[in-house]
Amino acid sequence: MSEIVFEVLCAEVLEALRGLGLGKFSIRNYYYEGMRPIIKAYRSEGVIFYSIPFTSEVVDRFRAEHENGLVSDHVWMSIRKVKALFEEYTQTGEIIWQRLKPEPKVCISPYYQEILFGFRKHEANTRLDITYSNITGFLEWLSSSRNCSPATINLRLMAIRSFTKYAGILDPAKIHTQVEISNISIRKMPGKVVEFLSMPALNTLMEQPNRLKANGYRDFCFMKLMYDTAARCRELVNAKIGDLDLRKSYTAICLTGKGNKMRVVPISPSMSTLLKEYMDTVHPIEQRQNSDYLFFTTLHGRRTRMSTDAVSLFMKKYGELANHICSEVPKRVHPHQLRHSRAMHLYRAGMPLVLLSEFLGHADVNTTRVYAWADTETKRQAIQKISGNLNESSVAPIWENDEEMIKRLYGLA
Repeated sequence: MSEIVFEVLCAEVLEALRGLGLGKFSIRNYYYEGMRPIIKAYRSEGVIFYSIPFTSEVVDRFRAEHENGLVSDHVWMSIRKVKALFEEYTQTGEIIWQRLKPEPKVCISPYYQEILFGFRKHEANTRLDITYSNITGFLEWLSSSRNCSPATINLRLMAIRSFTKYAGILDPAKIHTQVEISNISIRKMPGKVVEFLSMPALNTLMEQPNRLKANGYRDFCFMKLMYDTAARCRELVNAKIGDLDLRKSYTAICLTGKGNKMRVVPISPSMSTLLKEYMDTVHPIEQRQNSDYLFFTTLHGRRTRMSTDAVSLFMKKYGELANHICSEVPKRVHPHQLRHSRAMHLYRAGMPLVLLSEFLGHADVNTTRVYAWADTETKRQAIQKISGNLNESSVAPIWENDEEMIKRLYGLA
């Protein structure tokens, strides 16, 4: 193929991919994640026509940035695919779809790459050996030089343990390394106080969404249902219409929690009424399908599952607004606080820990005991009650001023 303007080549490659049956979202990903970075390089260097050497040079730059953690794995893979597509199209004038799928290969995940990259920085003047002494030195370096918290250090240690376990599966000669690393003790972490909202703070937070707007009404119903059911954020964004049971006598929702464990959670009457109004407004009966997500975002005219990041974003926004109105609202509000708040309010209302554990979907009731430890209000009321009883005047004994009973007690009658 003769010389071709690079941006014209990009348009032709996208059209060829479209002809192979790729959807608009796949085409969009190829353009924004694979082609656009290369197009920017062409424009910045003033190169107009497609050049294999120049494209290879640009891709090599991205390879170096990827190795340094500046470019994500997903973008780097798209750039490599696009480079191969350019070469194939200029040589053959067509694209064979099967060649776009790379052969599976064993690789280190990006998370392990990041940890091992930090380990390499620590061991800059030595060999990169995963040994007991090197890893303990690395963890100590994280604590002293990087000022990492015990939780972060333990996460790094768990990742290295998983990596050595995987290495032992591939090569039995590495099992001794796995045993060495598994003997490294984790760091003790200070106890964390459960963050929950008081009732005034909760009511103020719920008043912030603008219910006259579609997104505000959705956010309000989401927060109310999340508090009412004490659901995890991911459980609720994954909930579908088919998970709801909106019978008149009984309203409940089926939530899928950690480890794909399912539990049925009852919904309060007031929340049931609100949820039915939400369903009639957002999911009309004539358009309602059990496979549709209960809460969604609209992207390019298409309803998609709402992400947990979107929930965190609007919770943060409403939390900041509520903080200016009510001082009891913390400066940083996150979705899990609604779950903590519901659990704490139920416990204070007298729900037993065993029942509360089942309500929250905890596999172990000991996990739920954190709410008992954090409930200082119940402890304060118990102390006041005992103190009040001690201050009351003592009750007169029943034998006082009763001569007959005193004689019977002494055995004289």
